Amino acid sequence: MTEDLNAFMKSENERVMRNRFFEKVYNILSNEKQYQKPGDKIGLELEVQIVDKKTLELAEEKVRDFLCKYDDSKFDKELGSSQLEIRTPPIKISAGLEGLEQILRDIVNEGKQFLEKEFDSQYGFLMQGSHPLANVSNVSRTKADKYKIVPSFHNDFKGKYIDTLIGNSELIDVKDAGVISLMSSIQCNLEAKDFTDAIDKMNRSFTIGNYVSAITSNARFLDGKDSGLADVRMVTWEKSHDVRTPDQLAREEVLRIGLPNDYDQNINQYFERVGSQPFILNKEEHRERCFEIGISLNWNDTRIKFNRDKKEVLVEFRPVSTQPTIEENIAAMGFYMGLLQYSQTNQEPLLPMTLVRKNRQEVMDKGLKSRVYFLTGDGNLRIDFVKNVLPEEFKKAYFGLELLGFERNSIDKYIGLMEKRLTESTPADQFASAVYKNMNSESMLQAIVKAVHEKKLVI
Repeated sequence: MTEDLNAFMKSENERVMRNRFFEKVYNILSNEKQYQKPGDKIGLELEVQIVDKKTLELAEEKVRDFLCKYDDSKFDKELGSSQLEIRTPPIKISAGLEGLEQILRDIVNEGKQFLEKEFDSQYGFLMQGSHPLANVSNVSRTKADKYKIVPSFHNDFKGKYIDTLIGNSELIDVKDAGVISLMSSIQCNLEAKDFTDAIDKMNRSFTIGNYVSAITSNARFLDGKDSGLADVRMVTWEKSHDVRTPDQLAREEVLRIGLPNDYDQNINQYFERVGSQPFILNKEEHRERCFEIGISLNWNDTRIKFNRDKKEVLVEFRPVSTQPTIEENIAAMGFYMGLLQYSQTNQEPLLPMTLVRKNRQEVMDKGLKSRVYFLTGDGNLRIDFVKNVLPEEFKKAYFGLELLGFERNSIDKYIGLMEKRLTESTPADQFASAVYKNMNSESMLQAIVKAVHEKKLVI
């Protein structure tokens, strides 16, 4: 499909979309001062699968759609027909971590109560980064054009030479791009002060994100199998959406997923990078939204988004799997916010992107058993087990949250939830232990269902 892909990129529809994208970019850059803001807001997005509480079977699309129609400002559709995005409004960071938790919890409870009323308490929200049982080759997608066109594009243009197998313990073939509809994450959108601040936040997030990912892995099982990986979310996305040509593979060109080739030095470089990728949704009816389409198809671990109506620039942090509880989701985002604030305040030097990439692969594969590269306070490069590096990162996050004005007892509570995983292990490892304990008397599939219930992972 190499020639076809090259032809697609040079097609008239893609050319028009690209030109219009950069027209929008020019308008944004011409109004740069209007995008200057206090940088004091945060918004949260929590992805979940709606499942049968007893069997874990995915709910029908109509169940999710009922909830979205009830309040589409809080509940939105995703790729999977059972996949739900739960959104908070923009919140002042000064509300504190407890305030963020309460707002998210209230919205989640509102959704749960609606489902209980409409469907007789049959369904709940699965609090894992991957659905552990659903068939990866027969995924039901949301009935909307973009959810048909974009995954199908990646299926059609994926070469037969692309390795689509993941796993250490058992191999799982994730060749169908629709498989990412079985993945769920917790994301935060931080308001940036300006374009320079947005680039700085994004670049630092690529580095510190690996520490957050190492302690939050919660997506080990998929397709009824134990992948043996700490977290399958992002590697599944990469393998299922790899449309690189043989020449691009030989040059080790990066995907639009995960990490960029290097840090962007300014907002212009960011726009150039985003605009160089296929728009896919490129028909005449898509052209007015060319800018939003380009940004939305940039699947980096952290990306910069724009609200052109409100003249806001947002930094979205994306690599963390949905955590087992609302409280732990807030703790994970608190850890990230603290690390980012500390890093910006102290102008920490950035680890070379080649080493950030090695660290990322390590933590996705091995979690807390990873060995990672890091820079010491005096700028020297070291490598050590991430469990030995994290205590210092927790201290940094603590100081960062203090700089944001959070109270110490609140910081103790949420950072403490992350710290105790150094001894209790990650949700992924805890879940695996429960599964294998149950396999003494159950099949793998039965053991998975039982472990989900024991760990109370459906709320």
